[in-house]
Amino acid sequence: PSACRWCCSQADELALLRAAAPRDAVTLNLHDATAPFPAAPLLRAAEGLWCGAGYNTFWEVQRLGLAARAHFTAFPRRLDDQAWRVRTCGGAQVHGNGADELIAAILAG
Repeated sequence: PSACRWCCSQADELALLRAAAPRDAVTLNLHDATAPFPAAPLLRAAEGLWCGAGYNTFWEVQRLGLAARAHFTAFPRRLDDQAWRVRTCGGAQVHGNGADELIAAILAG
């Protein structure tokens, strides 16, 4: 339903995303084996998305055209700078597979 708001990430980070999302947000833990698959139709119908800024989530949201409704939380990772990704690539327009746009955004700094 269009009135839904979805909150998606790893189970141990869901509490932080729930705190950032509106009180009526529906939680969708994509790491849960019972989560609906594919989730894209549900995400397209959502008014807003509160997500971690991991590589796959970030670029899938961009590719699905949902970035204007997405609110990313950058979680610390040893091998992934999620805060950098949100800062540097947040306005990326993704077409095709997104690889060319990703490379251009990274090289542009």
